[in-house]
Amino acid sequence: MQPEITGYKVTVVMEAIDGMFYASAPGVGSIYIEEASLDKALELVQEAVTSILEAREELDERITESNEFIEVLREPFDKLTPKAKTSTLSMEGRFQIPVFV
Repeated sequence: MQPEITGYKVTVVMEAIDGMFYASAPGVGSIYIEEASLDKALELVQEAVTSILEAREELDERITESNEFIEVLREPFDKLTPKAKTSTLSMEGRFQIPVFV
């Protein structure tokens, strides 16, 4: 039996076009955020990802296996490496955000 799932690292795709920031999370569902502020775009994509993953858990449709967009975490938060607890961010491209549900 595998250890309990403690959270996820979710891939987010970020683009900056004409002063706007576009964020999506292709592995979670139809999340597409458009904001003038990078910080606000990140906040909203984090909230959307968390809401979807929490709803999937309530419906007993939890993601249990890692794939190219989501890494399933099975270690207690205090045992995770510092890298697993944080996101890596650049203005554009792919990065991962931690989500603990």
